[in-house]
Amino acid sequence: MEIGDQEHWGLGERQARLISGGTLVARLRSVAAANENSVTAVLDAHSQIVGDIRQSFRVARDLMVVADEQWAGRLRSPEPSAGQHISSVPV
Repeated sequence: MEIGDQEHWGLGERQARLISGGTLVARLRSVAAANENSVTAVLDAHSQIVGDIRQSFRVARDLMVVADEQWAGRLRSPEPSAGQHISSVPV
């Protein structure tokens, strides 16, 4: 069943005194009928956005791993500590 074909929406559309319920359901049905505003189109767009965010996080993670490995390599290297060794001299 298509969303726009749903008979009862539960928004007060069957209450004669609540004219906004019928108006809202009519608007929702017209949105559901439009291709660019269909549930499928919205979910596809959402899926694309989530995929883009995931890809951004993957790239950031990969860059952080490379930077971390480079930093760890520098710390293990004997060059940075050369000349910084302080011998203990008894006083």
